[in-house]
This record gives sequence, C-alpha cells and structure tokens, in this order.
Amino acid sequence: MPRAAAEDVAVECFDLGSCGVHEVEAGEMTHLNVYFEAPAVDFDGLDAKLVQGLRAAGRWPDGARVAAGDVELERDWNETWKQYYRPVWATERIVVHPPWIPVEIEAGQMAIVIDPAMAFGTGGHESTQLALEAIEGSTCADCRCLDIGTGSGVLTIALVQLGAAHVTAVDTDPVVISNATRNLRQNLGPNVGRTQLLSGSIDETVGPDFDLIVANLESHLVRPLLPQIRARLSTGGKALFSGLIETERERFLGWLQEAGFTVDKMWSRNSWFSCRSRPS
Repeated sequence: MPRAAAEDVAVECFDLGSCGVHEVEAGEMTHLNVYFEAPAVDFDGLDAKLVQGLRAAGRWPDGARVAAGDVELERDWNETWKQYYRPVWATERIVVHPPWIPVEIEAGQMAIVIDPAMAFGTGGHESTQLALEAIEGSTCADCRCLDIGTGSGVLTIALVQLGAAHVTAVDTDPVVISNATRNLRQNLGPNVGRTQLLSGSIDETVGPDFDLIVANLESHLVRPLLPQIRARLSTGGKALFSGLIETERERFLGWLQEAGFTVDKMWSRNSWFSCRSRPS
C-alpha cells in the first residue's frame, strides 16, 4: 500500500486486536506484516471489518491488498522481534533507540530510550521525526506544554529534555498509558515530576493555559480539536501539528485559518509535513 496510508491502516489493525505490526518500506510503497493471536481471531471476519471500515471512512488506500496466513512463531519470539528495531536519528541531534541497543552521543545531542510496545513514536516514522524537528525549532524552555496523543511519550520526553517547565501528556488509548509511563520514568528520572500523563484528550486538562501545544495526529482527528487547542493557548502561545500528509496540506491549512490560526513555519519530509501556528 502507499506509505502515506500505512500508519492509518496499522492503527486500525491495533484497534481490531493486533498484537504487533512490522512495517517494510519499498520506495513509496509499504508492506505491513500484521500479527494476531490464533485461533482467537477470525481472519475472514477481520478482513471484512478492516477493509469495509476503512472504505466507509474513505481511508482505504487504492491498490492495497490483504492476504492471510499462519505463522508459527519461534519460542524465543520476545527476543526475535527485537531484531527489527535500530537506533533512529530522528533529527540531526536527537536519536531514538530501544533499551537493548545503547548509543553514544556527543555534546549537544540527545538520546531518547523508547520501548517499542503497542504505541506509536519509536522515531522511525516521518510524522514523529517532523514533530521532534518542530519542537527543536521552537522555544520551549520554561514553557507549560501539552502533548496531545502522546503514544510512546517520545515528544513529552524531548520537551522536558529541552527545558520545558511542565508537560501534560494525554492519549485516548488507555493501552499506551502504561508504556508511556515506563518510557517517561526511564528517560527523565527525577524530572518525571515535571510531567502529567492523562487518559483522555485536551478536555481532561485543567489549570493554566499552555505556552506550547503539540499534536502529532492525523488531520481528521485534529480538526475537531482546533477550537479547544486555540482556547487553551496562553498569550503568545503556539501550536505544533504533525502527522499530516502532503496531499492534505491545502485542506488542513484552510481548517487552521477557519479556526483562527496563522501558520508561521512549516517542515516536510517525503510525503509528510508539520507546521507551527499561533492564534491570528
């Protein structure tokens, strides 16, 4: 399937009970190996739910095909699957790596340890890389920040490491909360006290407004949140949006304008882009 559609399909697979997804890129196309526990899964019914659900939402990629088969996993699968993960230089100064592969960094560089469980944000996808690049390119020292759709917690970790005074991280998927909690503790140590992790979305947050709000989400998930995001920004505050496909650029920028935002900077990689905006 097209690379731009892979994350959307992978998220849907996890929602249907997948225990793991392995992404293999080939140019502009992507092959997803999606794993489910047998015999608990009905592959025919699963196929129908996946394809019909995404088609009904207008999100099934043209030319995508689904094939089912049995895979006998090795007994030591808990170790075998780790071979697919490598350190990723998400930006010129930020490397994201799994805990079993140590990395050496130089002065001015940042290493973030992420346990790649069932949460997005291992640094390998352009949307995460662009979000980190946007955070690097924005002043966050001593800021109050909000990370919407935190996933693995990688953006929250970067914000704290770059000097944010406090970061509130929210995610509507309760499954990822425990994984994000472990990642925050492993990377931040005593500074984990500068974070708050909540199950839910922006409406779960209370207290003072935020100087910086980051949302690494698909555009159709961000759009209904735009009024709340604008309302929760402090005077002079800014919002960073990532997880956006280039083909949706004009439409998304129109949504921002309708919601009262002005874009002051953009970043792009391959078929993805991110942007920084402020209330008009």
